[in-house]
Amino acid sequence: MTARKTRIQQWEYLTVYLSGELDFPEVVDHQEVMNWAGKSITQQINEHAALGWELIDLRWLSDLDMMVTFKRRKRGAEE
Repeated sequence: MTARKTRIQQWEYLTVYLSGELDFPEVVDHQEVMNWAGKSITQQINEHAALGWELIDLRWLSDLDMMVTFKRRKRGAEE
């Protein structure tokens, strides 16, 4: 029988509130607000992904707001 080294995956988790609400200098229609909100939220998610975070859950709180949970391997954890 040989000894086997078991590697335990170590993860860190991050839950954040993301909002697509933006201040516009003039009145815009609802469709434009929603388009810009989608772009804003996508950018925020991509910023976390660029730091190594993987999106594992999201919950819409309203048309413009969501709570997102990310995970990534702990820094210094064995691969």
